[in-house]
Amino acid sequence: MPKTLGIIGFGTVGQGFLEVLINHHDTLIEITGEPIKLVGIIGRSKGSIISTEGIDPGKALECVKSKLSLNHCFKGCRQMDAHKFIENVRPDIIAVAIPTNLKNGEPAYSYIRTALELGLKVITANKGPIALYYEKLQIYKKNLRFEATVMSGTPIIGFIEENLKGNQIHEIRGVLNGTTNFILDQMETGKDYYEALKEAQKRGYAETNPDADIKGLDALAKIVILTKISMNYPLQLSEVKVKGIEHLRKEDIEAARKQGKRWKLVASVSKIDGKIYARISPEMVGEEDPLSHIKGTENGVVIKTDILGKIFLKGPGAGRTETGYALFLDLLKLLKQ
Repeated sequence: MPKTLGIIGFGTVGQGFLEVLINHHDTLIEITGEPIKLVGIIGRSKGSIISTEGIDPGKALECVKSKLSLNHCFKGCRQMDAHKFIENVRPDIIAVAIPTNLKNGEPAYSYIRTALELGLKVITANKGPIALYYEKLQIYKKNLRFEATVMSGTPIIGFIEENLKGNQIHEIRGVLNGTTNFILDQMETGKDYYEALKEAQKRGYAETNPDADIKGLDALAKIVILTKISMNYPLQLSEVKVKGIEHLRKEDIEAARKQGKRWKLVASVSKIDGKIYARISPEMVGEEDPLSHIKGTENGVVIKTDILGKIFLKGPGAGRTETGYALFLDLLKLLKQ
């Protein structure tokens, strides 16, 4: 009997996840030995549909690509809000892909907590609940995966949890926001800050309100998550010193160039004598620093360990398909349990 899946949030990330699921459905069966049945999509602007008989994922994607609501394309399917869907339909796995709220993590936190309390499994791309309530959610850790919250499709969380077992992690330094990295790259070509920001918005990398990226809040959530999983320390958002890139100008870019350096928005956390120090801040980095070679919307981290020394990991840090793949990776892990 196939496992059932529900998706809460059907914007860019939710659609990207469904695309990966469709394109790699054979891989899913090959690895897990069982198919999966989509029984609900709960969207906001795209509409919501529920059917325990199963929903054609290809038809759902075609519907939203045609700028039609799911309700229009799937007439006769039931509709309900996310909480009722979780409580009444109870799919085996729920993917939460709604936008992040770093103030209180809602409504994603309530969705995730309710599902886990009911014994369901959850995968999420939403940073809020993990950054804010990781410790409270640890009682359900076997049923919760959140690879997509940091570095998009580059599996940094799985790498730390699985491949660095036994290592003490003393420091993490990373470029964790692709939007700001793209803007800084554009400024190196001669654009001023506002021209570079406009280009990022034009390409869909930056939102109309870009504050979460340019003010360092997105990177803040990610370094907090990495600290919690790698250093077993309940770091709070308020403990991190945060400075964004909005003050940087052409003169700053040129000054760095003359020194053979470039600006990067660096998220860092270090453990010194049992104390944790974390910050988000623009830094001038030289060619010898691996972070200087992060291009465009890439992300990258340098992890300092006691056994292996320094490890550098880089890869896609943003994107519809890349983030969708991270959710797919977590889906595979939960199905293999």
